[in-house]
Amino acid sequence: MSNVVLLFVCLCLGVLLGNRGLLPPATPRVLNSVIVHISLPAVILLRLHGTRLPPELLFPVGMPWISFLLACGFFWLLGRALRLPDTTIGGPMLVGGLANTSFVGLPMIEPSTAAAAWRSES
Repeated sequence: MSNVVLLFVCLCLGVLLGNRGLLPPATPRVLNSVIVHISLPAVILLRLHGTRLPPELLFPVGMPWISFLLACGFFWLLGRALRLPDTTIGGPMLVGGLANTSFVGLPMIEPSTAAAAWRSES
């Protein structure tokens, strides 16, 4: 709960300082850049340092790569069969191979994560 309070205090302080003209106009862009390029990678490295990857997770982690390679192969063969130019083949390769899989992936992992958290609390 203290994180939510800190977030709310920082938001209010930013709005107050911005409305009074005490911050330069580029402040939001600079702060966003610091968060994305410095803070976020630091948090990721901190959390990943002690994480172990069990062998049974290799297939789910590799599945997007397998899907991408299969889609690239399929559209390359289809493009060659239809005698399409390389630039036309590249579009379906990217769209078909790099689809937003989070729509499928997140619902699959959320229930098991929620169930594990519920079991640990009880």
